[in-house]
Amino acid sequence: MKILKNKYFILWMIGFFAIVCLCLYFNLEVKIIASAISAYAVSISLVLNAYSIFEKTRADKFNLTMQLLSKWDEKHFIEARDYTREQQNIKEKKEMKKY
Repeated sequence: MKILKNKYFILWMIGFFAIVCLCLYFNLEVKIIASAISAYAVSISLVLNAYSIFEKTRADKFNLTMQLLSKWDEKHFIEARDYTREQQNIKEKKEMKKY
């Protein structure tokens, strides 16, 4: 996740410098440059926040699913173990009756 954030930060910096260069190239006023930069910064921060919330939600759902699966597996493992023991006991009782 940290590497991904670094990639997005690099993309943000590239976009930031692109806006500054375009504003300077077209000789726009300082007020327009400042508003364009602030709008870009706010929009990118909102996108990154939404992405981080999405990643956290996805990770939480994955962890919850894994917990449910492990409980389900444990329950069925215990049932299978008990069934196997019952079958072995029945088999042993049949063998003892033969003698």
